[in-house]
Amino acid sequence: MKIIIAPQAFKGSLDSKSVAKHIEKGIKDASPTLITECFPVADGGDGTLDVLVKYKGGQIFTKEVIGPTGSHVIAQWGVMSDNNTAVIEMALASGLAICNNIDFDLKTTTTFGTGQLILEAIENGYKNIIIGLGGSATNDGGIGAIQALGGNFLDIYDNELSYGGGELIKLSHINTNNLNPDLKEINITIASDVTNPLCGPTGASYIFGPQKGGTKIILDELEEALKHYSSVITNQFGKDYSSNPGAGAAGGLAYGLITFTKANIKSGFEVICEKLNFDQIIKNADLIITGEGKTDASTLYNKTPIAIANKAKEYNIPVICISGSIGEGYEKVLENGISTIITLEELAKSTEDSIRNTAFYLRKTAKKFVETTIN
Repeated sequence: MKIIIAPQAFKGSLDSKSVAKHIEKGIKDASPTLITECFPVADGGDGTLDVLVKYKGGQIFTKEVIGPTGSHVIAQWGVMSDNNTAVIEMALASGLAICNNIDFDLKTTTTFGTGQLILEAIENGYKNIIIGLGGSATNDGGIGAIQALGGNFLDIYDNELSYGGGELIKLSHINTNNLNPDLKEINITIASDVTNPLCGPTGASYIFGPQKGGTKIILDELEEALKHYSSVITNQFGKDYSSNPGAGAAGGLAYGLITFTKANIKSGFEVICEKLNFDQIIKNADLIITGEGKTDASTLYNKTPIAIANKAKEYNIPVICISGSIGEGYEKVLENGISTIITLEELAKSTEDSIRNTAFYLRKTAKKFVETTIN
């Protein structure tokens, strides 16, 4: 029997590679003869750099950049083992995790550091760039990233706008003459499974802003600022991508990239499947075990377990999901290709215990599953 172990990271506990390895250990504890293969995955968010570069023999680089709150941070980026494709995980330069224990105003956070990483990749000669979106601390429509690449966003007095989405309400016109000329030759793939538009009730501000500390007043201001930003672009350049599915990803960074560069949006999971040949790996499998930190209604929005289940359907392979915990709406997941959900909390003493000892309970849970279901 061949089992593919394909989890994503358990946020705040373990990266996807560690999750897979501990599940594998539990399987081997129960039945050493079972054939297993670990395939850590991501969906464009947390762990994308690890999955595409670190785990596959690529190169990792570091650069000091402007973080989301304007202070300097050290951010990683990488190059895949093909030595042809650069990978940037925007959260490592402009993410919410960088803001831990920092009071910040969502109106002022910037994607400038992500733009600096893009520029670094370009200056090192890479013409293919994958940018994983997710975990952002920003709502600036991507102007920070475009400013780092040479774009100028100006008010009626020709003054450059400062950092943050709140500044966009002052936008009068945009000067693209100083944009890095190499951008015309660069193919940028935005890896994201978010399908939200830039504005509106399902847009960047109202859906993702509350997770970033945005109050109703702040979110209303940012919504108006993004609408104004979009209207200036439409009037000046005659194009409007604000309603494109996924334009609202990472606080509108996706919108900024598809507007000012040759970027296109693709499913993060599909990007990883394509680059790492996932179909070839799973086609002879008898079972796939996936996993995530919490399974609830949000999992249905093509997060890793559902994406894997959809892929497995093509080969009639059953899928089970090992989760840290379950939340409201998890039952719907069982109607969409996941045959079983097992939680670490079934064995742990408490939620805190399962988070503190994730590795232990992953191994124990996998062992119990094999003993009671397969052996």
